[in-house]
Amino acid sequence: ANQQLLYANLSLSDASAVTTWLKSQKIDYTLKNGGKDVWVPAEQIYQTRLDLAANGLPSGGGVGF
Repeated sequence: ANQQLLYANLSLSDASAVTTWLKSQKIDYTLKNGGKDVWVPAEQIYQTRLDLAANGLPSGGGVGF
């Protein structure tokens, strides 16, 4: 599947919170860059980013656009 970068250079705590949320929503994701970068399916990128923001994630910044 075509994946796009959701967030880059996340802290460990943010990466953990984001991936936990993605799992709960049954959204496939791939971790790169030692677990700091989170990639999700391209067709879900914008909705996922909005939903995560609505949940206050990630808290530390490091948004990938």
